[in-house]
Amino acid sequence: MRKLRLSWLVLGLVLALGLVTPEDASASKIYWTDIDTSKIQRANLDGSNVQDLVTSGLSEPRGIALDLTGGKMYWADSGTCCAFDGKIQRANLDGSNVQDLVTTGLGLPSRIALDLTGGKMYWTDLGTDKIQRANLDGSNVQDLVDTGLNDPFGIALDLASGKMYWADAGTRKIQRADLDGSNVQDLVTTGLSDPFGIALDLTGGKMYWTDPGFSTVNGKIQRANLDGSNVEDLVTTGGGLPTGIALDLTGGKMYWADLGTSKIQRAPLDSSIVQDLVTTGLSFPSGIALDLASGKMYWTDQNSSKIQRANLDGTNVEDVVTGLSSPSGIALDLSAPPTIPVLSVWGTLLLGSGLLALAAARRRAL
Repeated sequence: MRKLRLSWLVLGLVLALGLVTPEDASASKIYWTDIDTSKIQRANLDGSNVQDLVTSGLSEPRGIALDLTGGKMYWADSGTCCAFDGKIQRANLDGSNVQDLVTTGLGLPSRIALDLTGGKMYWTDLGTDKIQRANLDGSNVQDLVDTGLNDPFGIALDLASGKMYWADAGTRKIQRADLDGSNVQDLVTTGLSDPFGIALDLTGGKMYWTDPGFSTVNGKIQRANLDGSNVEDLVTTGGGLPTGIALDLTGGKMYWADLGTSKIQRAPLDSSIVQDLVTTGLSFPSGIALDLASGKMYWTDQNSSKIQRANLDGTNVEDVVTGLSSPSGIALDLSAPPTIPVLSVWGTLLLGSGLLALAAARRRAL
């Protein structure tokens, strides 16, 4: 049964979308979740001053989103494996005042996105196969899309046009709907294997997504117009498993982490000319986030149990935080944040030798 194969054997893929506003430079931070130690932590961007923010009441915290104006961080906790006891929580940015926002009716919540102006949070749920939303305080939970889904993963919001977009690995589709869940549209329905993370270029009228190809072992990165027309294969070679993707719209580049080749790579937004940025010293690179003002990129490596960074051209690789267990979700609080959607997907068994390794990777890529 595809549902069980995708959600349990390969329960992978978590995204962290950091929504940021200007803050004092001295307050610039990196936030992350750790699914093995069940913690949420933060540090300065250079790795100093590591702080445990939330250390109790968590199971598998994954997607994390920041509301810097409101002084809050939100996250999805996928709960105990196979127990379908996930929850949505928030706390102050220093970890105080932890609040359970949504604790009933959830299965395996994974992705979370914030509409701060509208006072709403949206999430996908791999256990119930739903897309839901609620007020930022957890009240007024609504089922937006609860039919026709089978492992909805990445979610991205186009607030100006009143649309939400998502990738569904079970149905092998890219879809969208109005923010209230009405007018569901199939945008891309062919040529997909396991669509994973999704990011929007609203100015350019494009959507980008990664398809690690967990079920075909043939990953790729694609894009299309926002209405699903003009699907383009951007990266199709190299035998990798691309997951996390981040867009530098001003520089015309896309960056991603590849679980299969253990590389950090980039390419022009409209080209298949791939550049290897970091190729050594990586084991399981996943979440990726950009600090364009400082010319830096950050990523998590679960097998190496650390967070690293480098210049945008791949030079000057640094260990930022070491001695972790299984860091996944990552979000940056920047003094001069880029006005781009930053998607970090990471997260989580080919039967026989290869299939087992692949599913384990997906579980952690979740």
